[in-house]
Amino acid sequence: MLRATATEAKNSLGKYLAKVRAGDTVLIILRGTPIATLSPVDARLQIEEGDEFAALVANGTFDPPPKKLNVAEFFASDAPTLPPGMTAVDLINWVREER
Repeated sequence: MLRATATEAKNSLGKYLAKVRAGDTVLIILRGTPIATLSPVDARLQIEEGDEFAALVANGTFDPPPKKLNVAEFFASDAPTLPPGMTAVDLINWVREER
């Protein structure tokens, strides 16, 4: 982790942002006390202007899956079955009550 005083960070912000873009983290120190860090943004949170999907991820409304869906494997797997006597509506209601 790199260290910079608040004054250094202010006067050389471009230099420190380039280091952060390269993957480094910068600890900002004010009067001898660490007060902030500059660190790379999680790739999932980098939003392009007009990208509504990325905005949903950034504000926590949507959490993308951890890995890409293997479609062939998904359709080759057996479909889930409901317990005897339970309808899909019953299952949905049960799940909602559990939360």
